[in-house]
Amino acid sequence: GGLLGGKRGAVVGGLLGALAGGLVGNYH
Repeated sequence: GGLLGGKRGAVVGGLLGALAGGLVGNYH
């Protein structure tokens, strides 16, 4: 389903964003 797929994508994107933010915070 499109809605479920969108929610899943948002969750995955949020996790990746959090991980990227943590890495940036560690290096800077």
